[in-house]
Amino acid sequence: MNSYKEEIQEWQKTLDTNLRKENSWLALAGLFWLDEGKNTFGASDENDIVFPDAGIPLQIGAFNVDGDTVTLKVTADTPIDVDGVPTKEALLRPDISGEPTQLKLSSLTFILIQREDGFGIRLWDAKNPTRDSFPGRQWFSIDENFRIEGSYQRYADGQLASFERKNGAAFEARLEGEVRFSINGEAHALAAFEDENGELFIMFRDATNGSESYGSGRYLSVDAPQDGVAIIDFNRAVNPPCAFTPYATCPLPPAQNNLPMRIPVGEKKALP
Repeated sequence: MNSYKEEIQEWQKTLDTNLRKENSWLALAGLFWLDEGKNTFGASDENDIVFPDAGIPLQIGAFNVDGDTVTLKVTADTPIDVDGVPTKEALLRPDISGEPTQLKLSSLTFILIQREDGFGIRLWDAKNPTRDSFPGRQWFSIDENFRIEGSYQRYADGQLASFERKNGAAFEARLEGEVRFSINGEAHALAAFEDENGELFIMFRDATNGSESYGSGRYLSVDAPQDGVAIIDFNRAVNPPCAFTPYATCPLPPAQNNLPMRIPVGEKKALP
């Protein structure tokens, strides 16, 4: 059986590999917010949305926003692959649906996203050079002392908290409970989201942010607690997607998840 250190190292390698895939954060090549009405797009600078020149038409067509509905209309001779079918007109499902409409043309893949401030087009380019030039994720030394047994306490009715995204948009979301634990004899708690399988998701800040780790905080997934016991392993703390691309809309940790001490394990700042 692999040692704990070997297990974490293998997990780190997998994360690094996944970050370089065609649909990864490193492959992102644009995020374009849509206005109400017609939004033309293509390779020409005369469009409202300018896509990378990947052998695509100067003007492909338009995204049309009508209230809560976004449709695609292709005016170029070349249709767009929509969910695997060459198409010239389509009603687009946003990412919050869980199954966004998948659009593809040449090396470009794009979807409709929906956020608090409206709709946008998120664009990936399989030929984005960042996928090859990225120097790799950076990590603190592994320290099993930061794999800590804590207790998970659900809030009676959930707790509504205020959040902010990296792009400045504000929103509220319901936190389901908190993990309580001790470091060096001092008690702490981190509020968490809980998914349908009982797994927890935590966004937190600590005293390494900015100087040693990503300035806006880090993310941490925790296995579903067993009999109220939650294992919080800070060696598995990772940077949010916005550490790797300007085209992410990462939510930032809530105010109550600011730890006053250094957590010198997990992922470091990405190299420039």
